Amino acid sequence: MAVSAAAENLPGWTPALVLHNLLAFAGNMLQVYGVMVWGWDMFQILMLYWMETAVIGFWALLRLAILPEGLLGEMTVNGRVVAATNRLLLQLFVPFVAISMAAHLLILWAVFSGASAADVHGPTSFAAKFVIASGAWQPLLFTFLAGAAGFYQSPKRDDFARAIRLLPRRPIADVPSPHSDGVGAAIGGTLARIVMLQVATIIGGMLARSYGTTAPWLILIGLKILTDIQRPARKPGAAIPSAMT
Repeated sequence: MAVSAAAENLPGWTPALVLHNLLAFAGNMLQVYGVMVWGWDMFQILMLYWMETAVIGFWALLRLAILPEGLLGEMTVNGRVVAATNRLLLQLFVPFVAISMAAHLLILWAVFSGASAADVHGPTSFAAKFVIASGAWQPLLFTFLAGAAGFYQSPKRDDFARAIRLLPRRPIADVPSPHSDGVGAAIGGTLARIVMLQVATIIGGMLARSYGTTAPWLILIGLKILTDIQRPARKPGAAIPSAMT
């Protein structure tokens, strides 16, 4: 049985992927430490999760911006199916991510902030309280570095890869098929994270406020670990051999 060249070229457990998972795990363990030792309150945890999602969204949009043409797929514009471009995809996803993040921050602030936000009057005081003084900058740093490791191993346009000297120009045989679609891999995790953040943190916040326990946050951190850990892309199944004559 023969396996396609594209399948053979799929990376396995690369150093960048292992590093990404180690950094993501360390960041989540710091969150457990923050809940159990530093005594983070409910709103501090909610703000940390919101900021983490913003960092993940930044790296996802950056991956989308430099995705190779052969992985962009197609999209419908004004009723016509056209070849997708990096610019068109960014015009679609940047407003979606920005609006989703802004709406979720508004909900969290209106429902859960309480006295925690009394001395916050702008971005500077927000960062001083919820990033620096709280120690949340530490898990956020791990999240940022994990995103950088994921970006390093993500597919890149040849011109971008050569410009930053990350990768040599790929042989023509390795260029993805025009019908390939890497958009889901580039942005799908961010969209899933936004949905998880909106649902899980609001439910977790309500449970924590109702029962006065940290258990919902520890459960949510466990779920986050499962979603943050990445695995190698699965190779497609081997081609079915032709019938013997």
